[in-house]
Amino acid sequence: EYYKNIFGDRLLLFHINANIEDPMVQMLLNQYDITEYPTIVLEEKKFSGILPKDELKELICVNFKTEQSECKR
Repeated sequence: EYYKNIFGDRLLLFHINANIEDPMVQMLLNQYDITEYPTIVLEEKKFSGILPKDELKELICVNFKTEQSECKR
Protein backbone atom coordinates (compact mmCIF):
# COMPACT_ATOMS: atom_id res chain seq x y z
CA GLU A 1 0.00 0.00 0.00
CA TYR A 2 3.02 2.28 0.32
CA TYR A 3 3.26 2.68 -3.46
CA LYS A 4 -0.52 2.86 -3.86
CA ASN A 5 -0.36 6.01 -1.71
CA ILE A 6 2.40 7.41 -3.92
CA PHE A 7 0.94 6.55 -7.34
CA GLY A 8 -2.75 6.85 -6.44
CA ASP A 9 -5.18 5.86 -9.19
CA ARG A 10 -2.35 5.10 -11.60
CA LEU A 11 -1.59 1.88 -9.71
CA LEU A 12 -4.22 -0.81 -9.26
CA LEU A 13 -3.70 -2.88 -6.15
CA PHE A 14 -5.72 -5.92 -5.15
CA HIS A 15 -5.22 -7.73 -1.85
CA ILE A 16 -6.27 -11.35 -2.01
CA ASN A 17 -6.72 -13.42 1.11
CA ALA A 18 -5.55 -16.89 0.05
CA ASN A 19 -7.36 -18.55 2.96
CA ILE A 20 -10.76 -17.82 1.43
CA GLU A 21 -12.44 -20.72 -0.36
CA ASP A 22 -13.79 -18.39 -3.02
CA PRO A 23 -13.59 -20.01 -6.49
CA MET A 24 -12.29 -16.76 -8.02
CA VAL A 25 -9.43 -16.57 -5.51
CA GLN A 26 -8.59 -20.22 -6.11
CA MET A 27 -8.57 -19.60 -9.88
CA LEU A 28 -6.08 -16.74 -9.49
CA LEU A 29 -3.85 -18.77 -7.19
CA ASN A 30 -3.83 -21.60 -9.73
CA GLN A 31 -3.43 -19.35 -12.77
CA TYR A 32 -0.29 -17.71 -11.38
CA ASP A 33 0.91 -20.80 -9.47
CA ILE A 34 1.01 -18.86 -6.21
CA THR A 35 2.39 -21.02 -3.42
CA GLU A 36 4.40 -18.48 -1.43
CA TYR A 37 3.30 -15.32 0.35
CA PRO A 38 3.57 -12.49 -0.26
CA THR A 39 3.41 -12.75 -4.04
CA ILE A 40 3.09 -9.81 -6.42
CA VAL A 41 1.91 -10.13 -10.01
CA LEU A 42 2.84 -7.27 -12.34
CA GLU A 43 1.90 -7.48 -16.00
CA GLU A 44 1.59 -11.29 -15.85
CA LYS A 45 5.01 -11.68 -14.14
CA LYS A 46 5.11 -13.24 -10.68
CA PHE A 47 7.46 -12.13 -7.89
CA SER A 48 7.38 -14.21 -4.70
CA GLY A 49 8.68 -13.32 -1.28
CA ILE A 50 9.43 -10.00 0.31
CA LEU A 51 10.99 -7.51 -2.10
CA PRO A 52 13.12 -4.55 -1.01
CA LYS A 53 11.19 -1.29 -1.36
CA ASP A 54 13.51 0.11 -4.05
CA GLU A 55 13.31 -3.10 -6.11
CA LEU A 56 9.52 -3.05 -5.96
CA LYS A 57 9.49 0.60 -7.06
CA GLU A 58 11.67 -0.26 -10.05
CA LEU A 59 9.34 -3.12 -11.03
CA ILE A 60 6.34 -0.81 -10.83
CA CYS A 61 8.04 2.02 -12.72
CA VAL A 62 9.19 -0.06 -15.70
CA ASN A 63 5.59 -1.10 -16.32
CA PHE A 64 4.22 2.42 -16.84
CA LYS A 65 3.75 3.34 -20.50
CA THR A 66 4.89 6.93 -19.82
CA GLU A 67 7.52 8.23 -17.45
CA GLN A 68 6.19 9.07 -14.00
CA SER A 69 7.75 11.84 -11.92
CA GLU A 70 7.76 9.50 -8.90
CA CYS A 71 10.01 7.11 -10.82
CA LYS A 72 12.82 9.58 -11.41
CA ARG A 73 15.89 8.93 -9.30
